Amino acid sequence: MSAVVEQPIEAVKEVLHPYYPRDAHLPHYVASQFSMNESLATLGSAILVLAVVSAFLISKARTPLSGKDKLIVIWMMVCAGIHIVLEGYFSFNHGSLAGKQT
Repeated sequence: MSAVVEQPIEAVKEVLHPYYPRDAHLPHYVASQFSMNESLATLGSAILVLAVVSAFLISKARTPLSGKDKLIVIWMMVCAGIHIVLEGYFSFNHGSLAGKQT
């Protein structure tokens, strides 16, 4: 005996998303309007700006640093900037992030 269960039309029209688990309920999901190249270009530009600003600030430091130390400081500034911006944005907008074009 198999019973046929009819699903309401709303359940069939759920928006599919590319995230796992595939059956996760993301009611506000909207597909991105930006291509992968646009997203990577934006991220790369932001990283470049952080690195240039860090290098400028290091050049104004009173204590001279070796080349290796300058690269380490620039790397740490870029990592800190990425974490502060991305994780900060996520923590403030995690409830509605799936439906935003950011």
